Amino acid sequence: MGSIVPLSLQSSDCASNLIANKSAVVWILENGIIRTLSASTGPSGSATVDFVPLPTEAGFYQVAAALPGLPMPGAQGSFTLAGMSLNTNHISAKVTPGVPLTNRITLSNLTSVALTGLSATVVGDAADVTAQLSVPPVLPGGATGQFTCVLNGAGLC
Repeated sequence: MGSIVPLSLQSSDCASNLIANKSAVVWILENGIIRTLSASTGPSGSATVDFVPLPTEAGFYQVAAALPGLPMPGAQGSFTLAGMSLNTNHISAKVTPGVPLTNRITLSNLTSVALTGLSATVVGDAADVTAQLSVPPVLPGGATGQFTCVLNGAGLC
């Protein structure tokens, strides 16, 4: 999510001979939303355009290209952007010494692709507070799971 997706295209005639220096329109379709990018092929008849999805976008995308002024053709390629969402992006809690505080955040897989290798890390932890983090190692396509954070102020007086 939020990564640049390079899309390659070529301009050719009806005999599949590459044609240099042609303008093109690239259509990107996902869940009923269409975006367009302009492109121009170089001397080799090829070009690469960068699709920059929004940081929260994920899903199955279809791609097509044609000369400017022509209607959008059927899909000529596709790709999937894997990603997940959280029901919150922060935890704010009052920690009591000796009393563990459990926080849960719901993770939702936004695509049909299983997400693997999930992990969590504490950034900027306090010296007197310990944190135990737990995430599911795999989040199947379309599934939800729980990220658990147990805070303990054991060192507080």
